[in-house]
Formats: sequence, C-alpha cells, structure tokens
Amino acid sequence: MAKPMLILWTTLVISLVSFKNVSPKEKCESEWKQRPGYAYKRYCSATFDEAEKTCQAEEGHLVSIHSEEENQFVRGE
Repeated sequence: MAKPMLILWTTLVISLVSFKNVSPKEKCESEWKQRPGYAYKRYCSATFDEAEKTCQAEEGHLVSIHSEEENQFVRGE
C-alpha cells in the first residue's frame, strides 16, 4: 500500500511544483522557495500539460525529486 501512495504523491508533486536554476545572487519572488542553486514554486492544481506550459513560461521545468531531503523540502516539512 505504501508504494502506490508514494507514486501518487510523487505524481502530484511533479504536476504541482516547478523549479528553475538560480544564481546565488538572484533573489526569488516571494512565492518561490529557494534552495541552493534552485527555486521551487507550488501551484494549486493543473493538468500535466498546463503545469509544463506554466513552468516554461516562467523559465522553469516540472520538478523531478531525487532524494528524500528534496521531497521533504518541496512538501514543506
């Protein structure tokens, strides 16, 4: 049961969060959460295609989670 929930959560996060590379001197807008080298922004809801278009319009991409630490950061834990 835990694996399907993890897959579901990952899918939701991917469709709701975008990220972009940022230089250390660049400040993020207030709604962006910054992490060394990246900035993340959550969206309330969107289809995959809508989310990708929104991310591209803001010079970003849909997030791809690569660690538990990054997952916790994106989730706000």
